Amino acid sequence: MDFEKIYDKQVKEKFSSDYEFSRWFKDDQARLGYEQTKKALERVILSQNLSFSDYLELGPGPGTWTKLFLNQRPEAKFTLVDISNVMLLLSRQNLSAYKNVDFVRADFMNFPGKNQFDFFFSSRAFEYLPEKSLAAQKIFNFLKPGGSGVLVTKNPRYFFYKLKGRKVPQIHKGQISASELNDLLSKTGFEVFGPFCVTTTVPFFKNLFLDKMVGKILAGRKLGLVGRLLSESYCYKFTRK
Repeated sequence: MDFEKIYDKQVKEKFSSDYEFSRWFKDDQARLGYEQTKKALERVILSQNLSFSDYLELGPGPGTWTKLFLNQRPEAKFTLVDISNVMLLLSRQNLSAYKNVDFVRADFMNFPGKNQFDFFFSSRAFEYLPEKSLAAQKIFNFLKPGGSGVLVTKNPRYFFYKLKGRKVPQIHKGQISASELNDLLSKTGFEVFGPFCVTTTVPFFKNLFLDKMVGKILAGRKLGLVGRLLSESYCYKFTRK
């Protein structure tokens, strides 16, 4: 599947020229997703004494989450890698005030380098990589010994599609469960922490107030049984040993 073309077309046709606003701020539901993700990142990583000098991000989109890390470590060097030229253009525009950011258009699996970075971040991009074991090894190789990272990805709640009598869209078939991702990261050689809940939606009800109350409790907290059912996305924190 050509995700570059899919995202380029989606940004141009569905979100017009302001992807960040349309994705995260256009209505209460979108803003709730932003607030939950921000709270989760603050609880999991940003509230700590975060220290890094070389930052690598896969799939920055418009740079929404990059800004949080730039504000934490404004003196660090940031490298953003995205396969979509349209997305990379948006991040260039949104982060134009920062002079310490490199923008690289590349397929992540072909992006060169080894042991260059001490922090890795990616939000909702890992599920689109077809060879996840190789991608995890790639992340491992990029990080210096002792380097750390945070990986946010979608929770494959495929059983809800079945309950509704719907087929899983092809674009979402690459999602990976929290237990599978834990095994993958551990086997690659990472010390793994989590999983932590990022965003939540209560299936079937479509109730903003209910989503907000559940997210207030769960965002950034360890996933238990309830969290695994209600989390739309989750994250792991990891360190290269």
